[in-house]
Amino acid sequence: MNITLRLLCDDDYDAFHAIVSDFDVVKMTSSWPYPAEEEFTRMRMSTPEAKTGQVNAIEVNGEFAGVVGVVNADVGYFIGKAFWGRGVMTHALKMKTNEFFSDPSSTVLTSCVWHDNPASARVLEKNGFRKTGECIDFCKARNAEVQSLQFELTKETWLQNVGATPIPQIKTSRLELRPIRMDDAPAITNY
Repeated sequence: MNITLRLLCDDDYDAFHAIVSDFDVVKMTSSWPYPAEEEFTRMRMSTPEAKTGQVNAIEVNGEFAGVVGVVNADVGYFIGKAFWGRGVMTHALKMKTNEFFSDPSSTVLTSCVWHDNPASARVLEKNGFRKTGECIDFCKARNAEVQSLQFELTKETWLQNVGATPIPQIKTSRLELRPIRMDDAPAITNY
């Protein structure tokens, strides 16, 4: 199975909207409405975070499967039912986590999942996240307050438990050599 992260594009709309039209998917998110609204889907696909690669499309063998993003050091994600239980999200989150921690200034990632979403909690745990607490938050699709579990992944834990190795970087007053990040995509495409 070939899993890649890439920038969202207009061609993803139909598959993206179909996924967020599934109540079983969006009831596990906080901000997605149900029933799905076309304007809301289009807006979320064209946010600055989506355009710069903070939020990425997940592609499995060339097929749009869902999204994963890190915005303000907080992880969010969802995938379509056809990809549930296949390790797709675990792998996609690992790629996004590695990208996040390749930045030397990145120290902590957080995420929350609803208490009735053990599969998502397991994805986080397999990527080294640890439960740090619980809270109540509003779920737009359910139109209700829902108990959630809070998770955290520190750079130290990522380095120790996930088996990542630091990526060497060089910075001088005129030059910075570092791994390519998704937010570099717009600059790269201009060449």
